[in-house]
Order: sequence, then C-alpha cells, then structure tokens
Amino acid sequence: MKSPDKNFKPEIVILFCRHCVGKDVTFTDSSRRFSDHTARWVIMPCSSKAEIDHLVKLFKHGPDAVQVVGCPEHQCRFLNGNIVAEKRVKQVSKLLDEIGFGSERIKMINGYGLTREDLLNMAKANAEDVRPLGPNPMKKKNRW
Repeated sequence: MKSPDKNFKPEIVILFCRHCVGKDVTFTDSSRRFSDHTARWVIMPCSSKAEIDHLVKLFKHGPDAVQVVGCPEHQCRFLNGNIVAEKRVKQVSKLLDEIGFGSERIKMINGYGLTREDLLNMAKANAEDVRPLGPNPMKKKNRW
C-alpha cells in the first residue's frame, strides 16, 4: 500500500435512502468542502435504486469513495430494498478489488433517524479509509 498523500482530499459521495434520516433534516446544499475532504450527498427514495451500473458509473465521474446508506434490517418501507442494495454494493466492492482499485472505495451502512452530522461523520471516516489508496484512478479533471 502506498503512503498517504497529505495533500490528497478525497471526494466522498453518499447515496442515502430518504427514510434513513430524521424528518427535520434538510439539505440546502448538495456538497460540503472540508479542509481534508469533500462530501456530496444524493437523496434516493430507496437505497435499492442504486443499481450496479450506476455505482460503477459514479466512479467514472471521479469520487474517491461511495457510501450507500440504507434502512436497518426489517425496516425498509420497500420490504427488502436495503438487502438488494447491500448485495449490489458487495458486487461492486468485489469488482473494484478485482481491478485493483480497492474494495474500500464503496461501503454500505444501515441507519435510521440519522442527522446531517451523522452523514458528514460517515464521509469523514470514509475519507480516512480511502486516503491511503490515493485518488480514484478514473478521476477526470473538471467533470462536474
């Protein structure tokens, strides 16, 4: 594993089920820059809407890691959306490992009643996990 670049500021995309956050949580911006990373979030009707091809395509657009947040077990309003999402995340994780990008670049977490701060803390933890991997090899300049 290569040594971490102190100047590398990972970009983390958080895809989360709208039922995982508290009802009073608002997101007036779609991203937040910090001194050591950037967090972007995308609200979904269900974590199962994150298809395998969508997750892979996300990496093509440059985030250094993707965090999928689904409902806790047996609490999905769509019955098994969180289970479907977890299987897809595992498949993409395996693919990333096979091509040498590192399976740590994608994670699935389950939660309920999460706050904006919880999501930002997840992004920070994820940034620390991927920092040793370096930037996403597929990252393009000026992609957004």
